[in-house]
Parts: sequence; C-alpha cells; structure tokens
Amino acid sequence: MVRSIEGRPTATIEDIPNELLDRVCAFSETAALKSLRLTSKTCNASAIKALFSHVEVLPAKRAQVHRDSQNDYLNAMVTHIAINTSLTPENEDESENGGWPSERILPDGFDFVLFMIGKFEKLKQVSLRFSRPCVAEEQEGWGLGDHKAISVRDTVRLRHSVLRHLLEGLRHKHHPAKISSLTIKHLQNILNDEVGLSEDLVSTLSGLTSLSLQIAGEVTDFPESDDQLTEPHQFFGTDLCKKILVPASANLQDLRLYSNEYWGFWPFFNFYGLHFPSLKSLTLGNFIFFTDHQLDWIISHADTLRSLTLDDCAILPDARLYNGDQYFPEALRRFIQFSQEDGEVFLHHPARWHDYFRAFSEKLQLRHFGFGHGSWDKHRQLEDSDLLPVELRDDRYLIFDCGTLPTHYIGPEWVEQSNYGNNKHGYRQKDERSWSDASAQHQEVRKEPDEKASDHEAINPAMQKQLNKKFDKHIVPFLFGMWLLAFIDRTNIGNAKIDGLVEDLDLKGLKYNTALAIFYVPYIVVDVPSNLVLKYFKAGFYLPFILTCWGLCGTFMGFAKSYGGLLAARFFLGLCEGGLLGGMVLYLSMFYERHAMLWRVGLFYSAAPLSGAFGGLLATGLAQISSGSYNGWPFIFFVEASEHSHDLTLTWI
Repeated sequence: MVRSIEGRPTATIEDIPNELLDRVCAFSETAALKSLRLTSKTCNASAIKALFSHVEVLPAKRAQVHRDSQNDYLNAMVTHIAINTSLTPENEDESENGGWPSERILPDGFDFVLFMIGKFEKLKQVSLRFSRPCVAEEQEGWGLGDHKAISVRDTVRLRHSVLRHLLEGLRHKHHPAKISSLTIKHLQNILNDEVGLSEDLVSTLSGLTSLSLQIAGEVTDFPESDDQLTEPHQFFGTDLCKKILVPASANLQDLRLYSNEYWGFWPFFNFYGLHFPSLKSLTLGNFIFFTDHQLDWIISHADTLRSLTLDDCAILPDARLYNGDQYFPEALRRFIQFSQEDGEVFLHHPARWHDYFRAFSEKLQLRHFGFGHGSWDKHRQLEDSDLLPVELRDDRYLIFDCGTLPTHYIGPEWVEQSNYGNNKHGYRQKDERSWSDASAQHQEVRKEPDEKASDHEAINPAMQKQLNKKFDKHIVPFLFGMWLLAFIDRTNIGNAKIDGLVEDLDLKGLKYNTALAIFYVPYIVVDVPSNLVLKYFKAGFYLPFILTCWGLCGTFMGFAKSYGGLLAARFFLGLCEGGLLGGMVLYLSMFYERHAMLWRVGLFYSAAPLSGAFGGLLATGLAQISSGSYNGWPFIFFVEASEHSHDLTLTWI
C-alpha cells in the first residue's frame, strides 16, 4: 500500500493479488494487455502470461510457431492454439461456379507446425477453423443430375490433410500433447476412414473433457436439393456418433454440437445407445426435436447435467417425406407416430415446448439454461453460446415438407405460401385446415395453454395477501415457539452453572467451555443432511420429531452425574437441533414467495433474544426447588424440557 501526498492510503494496481490480476488480464483485449505490460513489473508478468497464452496460426505467411515452441520462456505460457486455414473463413469470396474446386495452397511449414504442436508442454486447448464453403470430393457421386457444384478453396483433401497432420502432432511419440479441449469450426460432414478410424483421433478424443463442433454441409447452386445429398445422411447417421462422439464419451464434460443447417431429423441423428457419464454442459445448435426419445436422452444425464443450451432449436410437429424409405432408418419407426401412403411418409410429434420445459424443470438440476437465437449473424454462435438468453421465438416450431421450395423446413413466415394444408392428411389431423390455424395452435404461450401449463399462473396480489395472512396465523406462531424452546434449551446450561452445576460435576479448567463448544460440532455438521431428509419426509412430521428428540436430550442433561454424561447429552442436543433453522426456512419457502420470506424469518428469529429473558426468570424460580440429594439445577432441565410436550401437541394438531 502506498500513500498519497496528504498521507491517506491509496490503493494501486500492484496491491491486487496476482491471482486476481491474472483473471483481469485473461479477459482483457490485446491492446490493453500491451499497454499494461509497460506499467510495472507486476503487471508485466500477468500481461505477458495472458498475451502469450493464446497463439494463432494463420496461412498468410510462413508460420513462426515452431520458433516459439523452442523458447522455454514462451513455451511455458501457451495454453491455447487456434489454427486457421483461411484469413476470411466466414465470408470467403474465392469461389466460382463450374469446374473442379481450386484447392488452397497452404504456406510452407504449415503442416510442420501442426506436426510439432505437442512441443508446447502446457497446451490444453486447440481450435481448428476451416473455411465455411465446402463441397463433396466427387461431384458425380451426389446424384443431382446436371446440378453444378460451387468451387471452393478448402477441399475435402485439404481438410483431411490438415486434420491428419494435427492429430499426428497431438499424438507425437516424442512430445505428445495432453489437451482437454478441442474445437473444430466448419468441420465438413465428410470424414473418411483414414482420419475417422485412426488411432490418433481415438486417442485424442478419449482424453477430452470439452468438445465443440460446428458442422458445415456441402453447397450447390441448387440449395433446395442440398437435403438430398448422401454425405449429410452418412455423417449424421453414422460417422458423427461412431467416429467422434463414442470415442469421446468416457471423460467428456462439455459438449457443443452445431450445424450450419438443421439436423437431427433430416439428416437424421439418433442418440440411441450414446451416453456421457460425466456430461455437465450440453449445447445444441440448429437441432430438430421430433421424438420423445431425444428428450429422454437429455434427461438420462440428469445426475451430472447442470447446463443446457438450445440455440435455434425447434420442435417438428409434422413432416412429409417423399421416398422416405431411402434415408429414414427402420430403427427410428418405433419411436415416432407415422403413416404411409402413395410413397409418402407422414410423421407426427404431439409434444410442445411447454412439455419439454416442464421436463427440464422437474427432472434436471440445471444451474444454467439458454434458449433462443445466438450470434449467428456475427458468426460467433459457437463461441458465444454461454451468453444465450432465454427467449421464445416464432420459429421454435417448424414443419418439414419435401414438396416445398426453396427450403423443406417451413416456419411461420412460410405457412401461408405452402400448399401442404390442402393435402388430405392436413397439418395435424386428416381434415382440410389452413396452416395458419394449425400454426396458431402451436403457439402454446400465446394461444390456449393447456391445463397443466396454467398451474403456474400468477395469483392475484389481493388474494396472495389474504393467503399470506392465513399462513401467518397458522404457521409462524408454531415456528416462533419452536425457535424459543431451542434457544432456551441451548442456553439453560448457563443458568445451571450459577445454581451449582460446576461444583456438582467437578467442571474444572476448560471442562465447562468444552461442554459448551461440543454442542456446535454436530449442530453444524447435521444442517445440510437434515435439509436433504426434508425432501423425503413431510416437514409437518419431521420438525415435531426433532423437537421431541432434543426435548429428551434436554431432560437427560438433568440426570448427568459426571463430566462425560454432560458431554454426551450436549452432543446429542446439538445433533437434534442442527436441522431446525434450515428446516424452518425450507418449510416457509413452501408457502411464501421469495420477497415475503424475510419478514417471516425475522418474526420467528425474534424469539432468540426473548429466550434470555424468559429462561433467566424461569431458572431463578426452579433453582429454589430441592428434592433429596438433587440441587436446584437439574430441575431447570427437567421443567424446561417438559415444555416441549405442550408445543409438540399443538404442532402435531
């Protein structure tokens, strides 16, 4: 701490603990870090650590990362490496229609940098970003007739080459990297066996705790036909699960799966048989829910899942497929309702978002939930998924119709333009209804919510006030009495000391203080377990039960003939009283809203100071009683403990 000219103490940035300063630097921009380096030696150390913790590999010139890996000082700071195959990956305007793709030529040494990436000893995170446009390796294999492809720079061959060299570098036999986080943006939905089944990929994925993928699909000059390409169905139907998710399932805690196009239904992705035993955070982008099995899969991770984010995800109430047998797996049919006629398959999913939200609320223990539209316009949907708010958008319901162009996924803006409503299958039922009427029925928040959803509607303020008064009359007085008795029982040992307890039990030295302190050991330890017990037993039975228990323990203190007996009685008294305060607060929360809790807690808590007044007066009278060899102090415990029977009777009633 330094002082100003006037002598008053003033804090400087150097007074901030190094750990906190490191956190500040971790969230600072590069320009600010460069300036911060020049302020002092303390700031310089934290700023350098933040500056060189992230290294970015660009294809603009010969890579220099290998030199940094040979520098012991910088080597120890690098924890994250971001690899880019393009300078403008999101809006690269280097493609032209027709012809074969013109493959990008990466600078000399780029592959060598990937191969030597394991040289960074503290490397924990690796990010790989390809260019967004991509096409299949063999145009004639698409089954699109005369449709032309769009030429791109990042071809399938280049993407697989970069992936192969990166995986070889991460699993180098002389300097393997132990990364825990892997992010791949614009991973093309084509993964050949050379990369997908390699030991390097399996070994890398098995050690990850965080995996983030944004899948990119092929682009043609007829985008309405993109859904008919075979590659997306192969990737989402088999490769994604078999080659990526299953090898990573053992230790994965954070999973983020995005696709530039809708996925989950068409192309179909099935979670069946896939489980992540340690999954804590799940993020899905552009995912389509069309069967309860998908919801059940999320619920199956209830033991560990604490964060769930659904970015631009939608429920598919109805769908129509032409030639559905070609891409619609037979195993899926047991999970959905469908009908088939004239080569067309009609699917129906009756669930709505309020059903999903209720399941999330009741069956998951989430600490974070995001639902809405992410930073797709800024191309940062994957990076900013943690910032996703909770909002209800019109496109949270979509309809799939193979006969509609330019897209088969139809939202509210396309409802009136579709001719599917004239089909005899209708939208949801086999009658002729307009899609606008059917779409309105799906807006469960705006139109006719079901009876279950209405259970959570807000109560009229005047009615709520009357209800609170009724609760105040029937609940608070009994809690007040219980809290009063609890404080009388825990403090009456002080009155007993005045009336001869110390002399009769030979409490010399620290024995009396030990008897006081031992009460709080079980009192503190049992608080949380006692609250957990309330989840399985009614508070109306549990609170009177512990009242009975500590009343008996208070009585036993009057029978104490030795120091050990007093310690035992005080220990069990603390054990029985430990769950009272938390139990009463939890009990109140079952009846009162959050803003009304403070006043009620204050009411019963005011019994604590009153216990000193009543307890002292009562002990003075009881101390005058003598019977046989007993002094007056045992009767303090006997009589005050007997008061529990009256409060217990009223509480049970």
